[in-house]
Amino acid sequence: MMEQRRTGLEYALLALSFFRHRHDRIPLYRNPKRKRQVYVSRYAESCRIAREYIRLAREQGWRGSIRDALDRLP
Repeated sequence: MMEQRRTGLEYALLALSFFRHRHDRIPLYRNPKRKRQVYVSRYAESCRIAREYIRLAREQGWRGSIRDALDRLP
């Protein structure tokens, strides 16, 4: 199966999505015996993934505004 290559714009959109949702909180059971649900954020992981997608977008030659690029799409 051949992997479809993403464009720089798609990588930039993925980076933006991960960066925007970096403060979202997810439920996590810290102590399963007590069943006390604690909410934690995935801030560091989301930022790391966003940086990786930014790097991939720049490797594809992406520079500029995402909003302007989306306005130019047909």
